This record gives sequence, C-alpha cells and structure tokens, in this order.
Amino acid sequence: KIQENVSNDKIKITWSQWMNENGHAEKKVFSGNVDEAVLSLKSKVEHFLFHVYVKREQSKYFEKLTTEVSDEKIILQVDFAENFNMKEQDEIQKAHWNTKPLSIFTAFVWSKSENFSFALPSSDLTHDKFAVDSALKIILNHIETVFPNVEEINCFSGGATSQFKQRFHFRNLTRIADERKINLSWRFFATSHGKGVVDGIGGIVKRLVWSAILVGGVCRSAEDFIKLAEKKTKKIILIQITSSDIDNSKTKLENLFKMAESVPETLKMHSVKVGDENELEFRYYSTCSEKKTITY
Repeated sequence: KIQENVSNDKIKITWSQWMNENGHAEKKVFSGNVDEAVLSLKSKVEHFLFHVYVKREQSKYFEKLTTEVSDEKIILQVDFAENFNMKEQDEIQKAHWNTKPLSIFTAFVWSKSENFSFALPSSDLTHDKFAVDSALKIILNHIETVFPNVEEINCFSGGATSQFKQRFHFRNLTRIADERKINLSWRFFATSHGKGVVDGIGGIVKRLVWSAILVGGVCRSAEDFIKLAEKKTKKIILIQITSSDIDNSKTKLENLFKMAESVPETLKMHSVKVGDENELEFRYYSTCSEKKTITY
C-alpha cells in the first residue's frame, strides 16, 4: 500500500534505522531515493509481523497458565539481573570508591498456595549454561521441599542465547526432567518483551543493599550482600551461588554437553518441552500446531 501511494519514487531522502552492531543497537542514517527506502521497509514487514504475533501469543499463554497453577503445576520465571557493583569507600583516600561486580540470578514462582521470590548472588560473572544450571538446582531443590508433590514446572525467560536459548541448556532440560521426574517446559518471551516480576526483584534487592551501604554497611562479597539484604527483607529468598556450585556443574555436565545437538532455527523457537526418553519438542510459539522433535 505504501508503494501505491508514492508519487515520485526517485526523490532523494534520508532515513534512520536501528542496526545491530557487535551485539549493540545503533541508529544508522541512510541516504537514497524513496523507492529504496520503501523496499527496505517492505523487507522487514514479515519479520516484524511474526515478532508481534509471537509477542502476543506468548504473553497470552503465560497469562493463561497463571490462572491454572496448583501446588502440583507451577510457573517459574527466571532472569539475570544487571550486575551489582559492590562499592566501599577507600579507608585511606576517603573520597574514592572501589567497585567489584556481583552477578544476581532472579526468579519468581507462582503456585496455588503461595508465591515466592529468589535472588541468588554470585561472584561468578559468566552468566553461562553452568551458572544457569547451578541456579536452577538451588531453586528446584527449594520448590520440591515446599511442594513435594510437584509434577509440572513451566519455565519462562527472555531469549538470551548465551544463557537460556541454546542447545546446551536444552540438553540439560532433559536431564533435569528425568532426574526429578517432572514434566518440564521452557518458554521464551518475544525479544525485548521478557520484562516481568523478576526485574522488580533484582531492582528491589539491589536498592536495599545499596541503602545499607550508604549508612555504613560493608558489602565485599556475595555473603555480605546476603547479610545486608536479609536485614532489610524476609520476602526474598537469598542463597549464594558459590564457585563450588559452578565447578560441580561443569564436572557433572561436561560429558552430557558433548551430546548436545544443534537445533535448527533456534532463534525462532519460543517453546521447548521435554518429552519421553530424552526427547525435546520445539515450537515457534507455545500454541503452534507445528513442532520439531530432537531425540538424544
């Protein structure tokens, strides 16, 4: 329709477009005639419409599941918060601040009888498959303690490829489901639409710790972070992800990950469900009738 309404497609114009440069979005200015600009826009319409559709379908499916939770069927949303910079005033210089970052894995659980929040600090900043596995172990252990009859866990997260949307994490899901004897699925929100309660958890716990530091609290480690936070709130479960946790994860998963097959169209997939006998079902979105299957 835009092309039909162009009166002169040879007029020279400039337009701006967001481009992905080395993992960062940058606004670029382009020059050309109207026809070139329209063709550039047209080439992006199909991708944009699919993105919007997935965004709506995933959000709708998430809301549907929240109305169906029980103590046997729960929802788990996870994410890495932005790293927290541990600051302390230099005792000699007085005016200078020394900083050391701390990773924080956040999670929230929905069930029928109760909901609860997690903030898991760690000095390990990798945010990789081993850190994710270590965090999930802590969270799932707690879930099974509170809900010993849990049968189904529906996980939701953003689609960061270094953290969740990648073949090693997918392979690990089959192991977790088998060892814990649960029905396990992992759904991804559409790109840039994964904000939720977990972002609030990260923001709150960092603000509480920082307010304690400003009045003389000392935060030099993950242990200090937990101590300061626990003085401020009892509503967030705070457990450290230790270097030993991550080392154990590496030892445990090294051989398993050698059998992690690549998944075609990984970036387009927004639903992963563990089936029987080390089988994974992939869908473009949670309610999509078309599925692709991988068996390990």
